[in-house]
Amino acid sequence: MRRSRRFASVSLWLAALLVCVWLVATQVTVSTDLDAFMPADGDAADLLSQLREGPAQRLILMGITGSREQTRATISAELAAGLTKTGLFTRVANGENLMDAGAQRLLFSHRYLLSPRVGARGTAPFDAESLREALESRLQELRSPVPVTDSSSLTADPTREFYAVLQSLSSGERPETRRGVWVSYDGARALLLAETKAAGLDLDAQGKVVKAIETAFSEVTANHQEARLELSGAPVFATVSQNTIRSTVTRLSTAASIATALILLLAYRSGLVLLLATVPLASAMLVAVVTASLVFGEIFGITLAFGMTLLGVAMDYPVHVFSHRRPDEPVDSTLRRVWPVLRLGVISTALGYTAMVTADLPGLKQLGVFAIAGLLTAAAVTRWVLPALLPAGWTPTHAGAGAWMDRTLKPRSWLALSLLMACVAGLIVTARSDPVLWENDLARLSPIPAAALAVDRQLRRGLGAPEPGDLAIITAPDAQTALVRSERLAVRLKGFIDRGGLQDYDMAARYLPSARAQRARQAALPPPDILRADLERSQTGLPFKTGSFEPFLRDVQRARTAAPLELNDIQGSALGARVESLLYARDNEWVALAPLSGVNNGKALAAWFAERPVWVKYVNLKAATGNLMAHFRDTGINRFAWGAVLIVALLAAGLRDWRMVLAAVAPVALAVMVTVCALLALEPGGLTLFHIVSLLLGVGICIDYSLFFSHAGIEARRHTLHAVLVCGASTLVVFAMLAMSSIPVLRAIGQTVAIGVSASFLLALVLAPQLTRPRP
Repeated sequence: MRRSRRFASVSLWLAALLVCVWLVATQVTVSTDLDAFMPADGDAADLLSQLREGPAQRLILMGITGSREQTRATISAELAAGLTKTGLFTRVANGENLMDAGAQRLLFSHRYLLSPRVGARGTAPFDAESLREALESRLQELRSPVPVTDSSSLTADPTREFYAVLQSLSSGERPETRRGVWVSYDGARALLLAETKAAGLDLDAQGKVVKAIETAFSEVTANHQEARLELSGAPVFATVSQNTIRSTVTRLSTAASIATALILLLAYRSGLVLLLATVPLASAMLVAVVTASLVFGEIFGITLAFGMTLLGVAMDYPVHVFSHRRPDEPVDSTLRRVWPVLRLGVISTALGYTAMVTADLPGLKQLGVFAIAGLLTAAAVTRWVLPALLPAGWTPTHAGAGAWMDRTLKPRSWLALSLLMACVAGLIVTARSDPVLWENDLARLSPIPAAALAVDRQLRRGLGAPEPGDLAIITAPDAQTALVRSERLAVRLKGFIDRGGLQDYDMAARYLPSARAQRARQAALPPPDILRADLERSQTGLPFKTGSFEPFLRDVQRARTAAPLELNDIQGSALGARVESLLYARDNEWVALAPLSGVNNGKALAAWFAERPVWVKYVNLKAATGNLMAHFRDTGINRFAWGAVLIVALLAAGLRDWRMVLAAVAPVALAVMVTVCALLALEPGGLTLFHIVSLLLGVGICIDYSLFFSHAGIEARRHTLHAVLVCGASTLVVFAMLAMSSIPVLRAIGQTVAIGVSASFLLALVLAPQLTRPRP
């Protein structure tokens, strides 16, 4: 390559890299939202909303162990108070007070509009007979050794409507209480429940929440080192998963980088190769990130993870150039021999990825653009930049593995036939074993240890907290209509509870009745003169002073003309935060949630909801996420198939020889079949989307292997063997490390690629030369 061309190539490459670095630093944003892989329909939007912001995804369960009961109670109280002050939670409950002081004052002042007993039968419990019963009950409570009623609340609320309001707000099974705080059934744990303000899928915010809990616990247990904190819930699991995956990937990446460097040093015995081999791959990743971000406005975190996996094949491009160099041969001559085959492999793989660009999932589209941009960049840098960076006349020293492999695995017809028979036998055995093909349960992909899941079950049992999963979703044009519809649903749900199909439910209307319901309660309140007369009759013979209940009369009169309590009135309070987690605006409509607990028969409940109006639907998050996983997988397989068709069409047009096409395609098809059969044997639960995406990388690698082996003549065979050995060994080592990971997602990717690369190498080495051998 002439000096001017070398300078121009390197200058343009460096300028492009600088622009990309500037764009990454100033323009590129990474999104962690899952809506990138969500179909654009209402059900998916509802599911995404619940995964991101649903109350079940924001609950944190806490247990305090390891000290005396009184100490645990004190720690629980101090921890609850400290967490409430952080402002990170919509509620923190430990059995002392379910509402903060501000929320309690608000509820007390509006108790007659919020109490379910007022207007229950069109009247209020304020007739003379009802008031007499209430006053006698309060009198007995005052005479009790442990009074449960104080005189101040008695005179303002003799019928205890405030207590009725609080009772209506408490949902689910109530934990056991000792020393004023919640405890487990065996008394060994003090229990707390917190709901975060941060969205369930906002991992950074949830990480800060978990850190705040741990810090607050450390502060309140400074003098009680024996106390231990147990944490569970979706936010905790998400944070633990993120930290586990991050640390595992960092550790494996470091080990893989060292292993790859040793393989390259062993193969070429040159430190320069280490630097030059990373140039195409690093350039590819940088350009791919910028391209995807410019096309879509942002880049999804999932695209980055999957895309970097798919670009692993780009590491092979410079290796082919290094291994095919001959002593004293100009690099341009090497590229003239290697480039046609390498170019065909790159274009074939990139064309296969174009099928993803037409998918209806934004994330899959972006993944296709990312992979195509990266592969083309890596190929271009290998073709025009890498030669300019190589010192003139420099040739890496090859180790002698190529000659040894040539003597040991010299292709023979019987060996090719044996491999084909083995593949067919494996397919038959797999089919007869009737394996489970697909895994749609996301829980099986979780890296959370079994011990942590056991603690979660214990905490949920103690707190009576339902498993996150079942809820009703109500839609309406405005907030008041959503509340009215929630109240209509509540009446029907109570009937379902009575039949034993459901244990309990929660909804915003439980905390904030609709304006219509509040006005109906206002209408049931008696006029002042009637209420005063009934109150006087009810006091006959009781030791209450005349005029003692003026606060009660005044509050009822005020309630008769008060404006209904609305969303704006409770904003910024703990009560408001609770309501807003169950009632919110989305696009041009309002959504009200009704989490369901204690579902005994999901199918019966689904059938029951199917008969309800169109504005309410039942969602089981586990089943819905499973269906979405199946949708992702089916879409991936569909694009995989179309990509295969495009690859075969391109190979047929480029090679123009059916035997060459067969030599390139047959090893790929067989390698995919072998990989799938092996994975089904290793993964009894079935394959996931991660296996499918990883297969794409295996296909790209196998195409390169097949093309090079089918083009390699006698003279070039050792160079090809050396290149493919280095490529295969480095890829195998990296993904074999992932395959040994304890994290299911990483293990799935590692197993798929490791098996695929091994099968691809062997099949391409044995079959491709046989299929292209000249006829006798």
